Amino acid sequence: MVPAQKVVIATDLQWKKKKRLPRSPSLICNITYDAQVVPFLDNLKNLLANKDVQSNIEGRRLYDNHVLRTVLDGSYYGENEFFKNNKDALTIIMYYDDVGMANPHGASAKIHKYSMFYWTLANLNPKVRSTLNTVQLYAIVKTAYLKKPNALQKILEPFIKDINILQSIGIDVDVGGGQVRNFKGSLFFCAGDTPASAMLGGFKESVAAYRPCRSCTTTNEEWKLNFRDDRFVPRNSVSHQEHLD
Repeated sequence: MVPAQKVVIATDLQWKKKKRLPRSPSLICNITYDAQVVPFLDNLKNLLANKDVQSNIEGRRLYDNHVLRTVLDGSYYGENEFFKNNKDALTIIMYYDDVGMANPHGASAKIHKYSMFYWTLANLNPKVRSTLNTVQLYAIVKTAYLKKPNALQKILEPFIKDINILQSIGIDVDVGGGQVRNFKGSLFFCAGDTPASAMLGGFKESVAAYRPCRSCTTTNEEWKLNFRDDRFVPRNSVSHQEHLD
């Protein structure tokens, strides 16, 4: 098991008073807002050391009859330069969602709400890809902490660095029998529901936002009047960065 590491998102000063001593004076205390992050590459090495995982990766069947059986049969994967040049590369899927630890209709719903980041390998057979043994935890953090400035960047920064290492250098894994194999790979896509995907992209999470679509710049009134994609102005990386700045 790979132990989680603490990542400090923000620090603050807060007046605190001991509950058992109501007459005691309040004190200014330093508090930190933390996330727990499981190192990605270390966790990946552990997963790849599993014989069943190795057999799934090495025994992946390729199809040429244009039938979509997994995400790896799609054009996005087939046209990606890195995956085209590295046929046996590890294909990482990240997933983000929130989970409530208390009654969703109770007063403590938001207090005990956590954001969870998971990842899995798209190379695995679809039958086992979503099982508990193959879905790996990357990070867990209180959802309220994600509202802190640059919180998401601080949580995902170690993951992005590890992905860059995996894509450029790769990792060496003991596959048994005294053999060491070098694996390369990259992030394929991030999955999530509408609020989660909007937050990851730097958009407003609410569907009632003035420009609710992540793919184009339509407004919440225009999209009700037009039903063809050529009537909308698509977003691109350049315009998106300008809006973020």
